[in-house]
Amino acid sequence: MKKNKTSQSNKNTKKHSPNLNSNNPSRGTYNLDEYRNKKRNYYNPYADMGTGNVDRSREKTNSNPYRNQYNKSNTPRYGSPYEDNYTRSSYISQSSYTPPPPIYDQQEVHPTPEQRKAEIRSKNKMTRKQLQAQAKRRKRRMMQKMTVGVIITMFITYAGLKVIDLFRYPSISYQTVQMGVMDNSNQLKGIIFRDEQVFNSTRSGDIHYILSEGEKVSKQGSVCLVAQSTEIQSLKDQLYTLDDSLYNKQEKRSDLSYYQADLYQINEVLKKEMDNFIDSKYWENPKSVYELRQSLDKTIEDRTSLYIQDESKTTEGFQSNREAIINSLKNNQSSQKAATSGIVSYALDGYETKLNDETMKTLQYDQYKELLAETKKSEMRLPSVVAEANEPLYKIITSDRWEIVTYIETEQANTYDVGTYYNLYFEDTKQDKIRFKLESKQEEVETGLTKLVFSSSDYLSDFLAYRLVEFSIGQNKAEGLKIPLKAIVEKNMLGIPNEYIVEQGREKGVFKKQNQMNVFMPLNIQYSDDDFSYIMQQIDQLDGIGLNSVIEHPTEEKPYTISDMQTVQGVYVVNGQFAQFKRIEVAMTNKEYAILTQDRGTKLKEFDQIISNPKNIKEDQLLKYMNVQNE
Repeated sequence: MKKNKTSQSNKNTKKHSPNLNSNNPSRGTYNLDEYRNKKRNYYNPYADMGTGNVDRSREKTNSNPYRNQYNKSNTPRYGSPYEDNYTRSSYISQSSYTPPPPIYDQQEVHPTPEQRKAEIRSKNKMTRKQLQAQAKRRKRRMMQKMTVGVIITMFITYAGLKVIDLFRYPSISYQTVQMGVMDNSNQLKGIIFRDEQVFNSTRSGDIHYILSEGEKVSKQGSVCLVAQSTEIQSLKDQLYTLDDSLYNKQEKRSDLSYYQADLYQINEVLKKEMDNFIDSKYWENPKSVYELRQSLDKTIEDRTSLYIQDESKTTEGFQSNREAIINSLKNNQSSQKAATSGIVSYALDGYETKLNDETMKTLQYDQYKELLAETKKSEMRLPSVVAEANEPLYKIITSDRWEIVTYIETEQANTYDVGTYYNLYFEDTKQDKIRFKLESKQEEVETGLTKLVFSSSDYLSDFLAYRLVEFSIGQNKAEGLKIPLKAIVEKNMLGIPNEYIVEQGREKGVFKKQNQMNVFMPLNIQYSDDDFSYIMQQIDQLDGIGLNSVIEHPTEEKPYTISDMQTVQGVYVVNGQFAQFKRIEVAMTNKEYAILTQDRGTKLKEFDQIISNPKNIKEDQLLKYMNVQNE
């Protein structure tokens, strides 16, 4: 399609061009046969070679791009197209045709950078102001690049110096010694067993406690009163008014009373109970508030009885009136009598009848786990102020003996002997330590655990409101200076008799036998006792005092060979710019820290700075060229 369009374009150009026929009269008018011949020989430049009628005018025209392309790609490399490439002999008559010279493309000329800049300046002409602004921008960009380069160079230099210091100067860290507490006790959980009996209320009503929590009661003794509040409220108001009048008149008496000493003692008891309650750490416990109320009610009742019994003019009529009101109260209330003797407790949890001696003997670990989960969720019911008929009201513990049951690993249980007394330490109770006897051990092979049963008859009243307790067998607890274990090092100390040590000037030392001469050797004494002073063994100092060194007595001919050596623990203290060794004695350790003793065996003090990574540190080593960091 492209070739036809080109031919048509050439035909139209020749046909319609006014100058075509005028400049070339030989062509004449448009001839169809001539056009066909031209078209037939369009791509054959050698068609007319045999006749010699070659139109040379077509070789000089560049109007046809296809012809030019053909000439470039098919130009022969030899003189005649009919010459044999192998024999170099012509097989047709020699033609007078001479191929046209090859046409080469014009090479592109690239301008130099200077020429390009000159061309840009010639095309883009700027004013002086614009040129100055451009110069300032270039200067500013140059300053920014220089600043960034300087910062990067400084950072690289600083990092390089740090890396050099890291390899050149060793890095050490130190800590400040503080007081601390360490408890390595094995905390256990146990369930309390008691001989308990629960009693129900005989009627509904308000409760007036006669006996307080933990107080003993005899058989058929009154524990509390239950009365209807609507019926006895007015009687109580009358009784309270009568008691207030009695107190006011008795306190204003000027004469002596027969019960003066008893009243004074009761007042002291009231004051002491209030002071103990205020000073106690259990004042936020509601149970303690109820116990205080019951105790105060009983004490005030005793004081009121003394006021009534005191026969004087001020008490005339009070006793009869008070007895009448009390008799009316008795008729409208029910006294709860104890069916057995024992210790009264109003704290109930529902396990009083479940946890008995038979349960304790047959208890297995699975049941023990269930009891732990249940008793942890349940809480002791605090004493109430209102009683319901046929509902639990109080309990009586019939024996002072109580047991604690727990499970521990068999390997640990083998260290305890049946029949031996052990101190049990409790958490968050009134009594921190109680002496218990190990009653029995029962091993369970399936679980690898052993059941321990401890019994005691002391301080039962302090645990009436507890069913689940946390305790430890013995106490493994210490308090003192707390330091990390990695800071502790061991050093060999040489013992020198004190009688061989002399003082010259401000230095203490000994006379060492060296080359048949006595040479004074100064000593750096670490610690001393009644007979010996101890110095650190310096293996690298061959000329100093070491093991098997011979020293002379300062006044007698009695040489002594140093042979006493002890291994002691200590730490390095950062004393100014030097590392100084100080001896310590460890009281207790765990995985990371140690608690030191507070006796003479520990030379370390609170707020001393100790090196926590003392590897490769030596006595009196200069710390100036070390990287010292605080942890």
